[in-house]
Amino acid sequence: MSSYHSSFSYNGENSAKDRNLIIASFEPDNGFKETFLSVDVIQEDYYDGTKKYTYGSKYNTTSTISITVIKGNGGDFSLNEVRSHLKWLTGARVDSWLDMYYGDKFQYSFLGRVTDVQQQKLDARTIGLMITFTSISPWAYSAPQSF
Repeated sequence: MSSYHSSFSYNGENSAKDRNLIIASFEPDNGFKETFLSVDVIQEDYYDGTKKYTYGSKYNTTSTISITVIKGNGGDFSLNEVRSHLKWLTGARVDSWLDMYYGDKFQYSFLGRVTDVQQQKLDARTIGLMITFTSISPWAYSAPQSF
């Protein structure tokens, strides 16, 4: 699933405010996309094979979020900038929160870690980074809601 939020926070830094990054996309999301809510049925066969006993179900996947970023001024990333962003994104050795924002308003969080960062190249220049975040659960977490 691709993310098109205004910004995100990860490991204590915000992509827009602290890193001057803009969330963008080099390829559109078309067609069917994974919801990450598919399940496996927990079951056993009846002794003579005529039917099955089902005991419930369990989720069989976790959320994977792709975020593509470019520089705020639309320029190329220098080697030092790429290294700095990679250190920030892949430096965590434990699960961390990925907070997603629309404008300045917090929307929801995923718990997990960045599992891949790829460079979008144009000739020998790096013009963007595609970040893959893998959550430990199939859903996001929100702040407490009041109704």
